This record gives sequence, C-alpha cells and structure tokens, in this order.
Amino acid sequence: MNKNYRIVARGLKDGYSAEQAAVLLAGLLKRSPDEVKPLLRGRSIVVKKRLSIEDATKYKTALDRCGCVAEIEDEPDASTHKPLSNEELARMNAYAQQIRDTLSKEFGSEAKYDMRAVEWLANNLSANRANYTGDLGNKVTKLYGAFLGNMLIESCADAQPVWVKAPDGVGIYFRKPNGRMMNVVFPISRVLKHIEHGDEYSILAFMRAQQKFLAEKPARKAPPARKNGYSDGAAPPSQLQIDDTVDHTPLVIVFPHAICCNCATAKQIHSIPSVLSKQCYNGSELSVIVDLPYCVPCVPSAERVKPNLVFATLMSVVHRPVAPQTSYYQPVSISTLIDSPEGIATIGFEFSNPLYEKEFARANKQELGKGRLV
Repeated sequence: MNKNYRIVARGLKDGYSAEQAAVLLAGLLKRSPDEVKPLLRGRSIVVKKRLSIEDATKYKTALDRCGCVAEIEDEPDASTHKPLSNEELARMNAYAQQIRDTLSKEFGSEAKYDMRAVEWLANNLSANRANYTGDLGNKVTKLYGAFLGNMLIESCADAQPVWVKAPDGVGIYFRKPNGRMMNVVFPISRVLKHIEHGDEYSILAFMRAQQKFLAEKPARKAPPARKNGYSDGAAPPSQLQIDDTVDHTPLVIVFPHAICCNCATAKQIHSIPSVLSKQCYNGSELSVIVDLPYCVPCVPSAERVKPNLVFATLMSVVHRPVAPQTSYYQPVSISTLIDSPEGIATIGFEFSNPLYEKEFARANKQELGKGRLV
C-alpha cells in the first residue's frame, strides 16, 4: 500500500513580512489575505492531505515560496479513526433530533434530512453568525454539525458512513466511498467555519460537494487501445474542483493522464503538480495547483512559467521547444477567467499540444457544453 502524506503550515518564514506572505498565499490558495493569515501565526494547520511524497514535496515548495513554513507529515491511516462510543453516539443523535424538531415547527411539517433543511440552517448561520459566540456558538456548532453528520449517514448509506474520532476532530468516515479514495469530512468544524467566515465556508456548499463526490461513479476499466497508439484510462485522470462558482455548484475539471501534455507521448507518464495563475477582476491573482501528465524529458517544463513576450524579446531570452515538445514553458495555462464577487462564471485553459487539448475536450464535454469551461 502506498504511503500518504500531508502538508502542515507552521508560521511565517524569516525574511518575509506577514502582509507580503499573506498576499502570496492568497493568490496560491484563492482566498483573501485575511483568511490565510492563520497559516502564518505559528499554529499547526493542515493545508493538504492524502499526497504522495512527490506531490507533498511540490506543495511544500509552493508554500515555501510564499513565505510560509510548511512541513511534510505522515498521513494518519484509517486505524486512527475510532468510532464514537455508544454514549457519544447517543448524544449526537439527540443533538440532530433537536434540530429536526426545531425545523419541523418552522416548516409546519416533519423535517427531513434534505437540502431544504440545510438551506434553512445555512441562512440562519449567515444571518445570526455575529450572535453565535461563546457558549451559544459552541452549542449551535454541535447541534448543527450533528444534524449534517446524520444527514450524510442517512443519505449516503452506500458509502457506509460512521461517526469517528479522527486526528483532526470528530467527523464522518466513509468506509466504502465511490471507488476513488477513502474520505473523512468534518461537519462540526464546517459549521464553525461558517460562523467565523460567513458564506465563504457555507455549510450548503459543503453538503452539496459531499453528496456530489459520493454520487460520482468509479472510473471504468480502460477500453482497448485506440488507433493513435494509446488507450483511454492508461493512467488515471486528475481533477481540479472549483467550489467558488457563480451558481454555487462545484466545477470539476478533468485532466487526462494517458499522454504527456507537452509532447503527447504515452510512455513513462508522471503526475506533476503545476501552479497555474490568472489575474482576477479585482486585480488579485487566482492560482491553482493542477496535477498534469508529463513524460520524463518534459518534466522540467512543468515549472517554467512563460514570461511576458515583450520583456522576453527585449532580454533575448525567448526559448524554443525541441521536437517533439510543443512548449519550452508550461504547456497548459489558464487562458480565460470571468469572475466577480459572486464567484467564477467561466474558466478556460490553453494547450500547446493539440492532441492533449482534444483529450481534455473529450473528458470535459459536459462542462464545455454548459459554458462554464471553455
């Protein structure tokens, strides 16, 4: 079994100001500077989980460049997820039932574990979060979190969910998810984040994302090789999920890994995290980390950010790719970004290799048809 790792932020690096590092981190993680400042205060905060040692090293490097002290830790395995005791489980059920009783009075009929109930709870948190402090805030967090957790247990029964104590807190552990990976989520912590940060961490978006993840089907077995010499699914694709969308529906973008995104060879493909950036409407920068497929000779291009063409020409540093490579620099980039304070409406990618672009279009046919992806 492959060992997993996680990235933990532990404060500010020497030589960086907190303001400077916060701006850089905000661009990398697509959050406001205020939201990422906790990563720089010296407390241990998990930034990314379930990574290979290669990917963990890449993420650590990206955080280091932003001025954040980051460390690689072993990912706790499933044996550290201890089921709640009967007494603790009874308490959770009582909390959840209390919310159901309250909602039943509000609705005038018996409340169910459904998105209508979640939407009501989310609106209540947003409207009253300033009052949910101290003991009242702790009570609301436990009550609402218990309801969300029991909703996942009831509505996602095929995944065999169960309440557990995990290293990161009390959460729901899916023992048999959709075939891609084991998953632990923390509804109680998410309620607290909604209270602290507002709709940016809405429990409504959280529950939609969990149900969408569990509803997705496992990847099918690869069909026979196609005429171009490589097979669909020769390597598992990676996904980039964007939650901050205008319609509040997560945008999941698939990046095929059957061929190198630079030269299109199907030999010795490796998954390499690449940082892609694009300027937002308000002058800030959106940065995402995307796992892209590279063959060994093309790996160096993954970290070469294409310079401004005019500047590069003046400095006589325009580099040309050597065939069969199609780009000396990153062969994939964000070409289009239409966003607003409400979220991202459209995002588009540019590819130097037409064969890989065709594979990308085929894998994302549905989202391309909706116009959210171009």
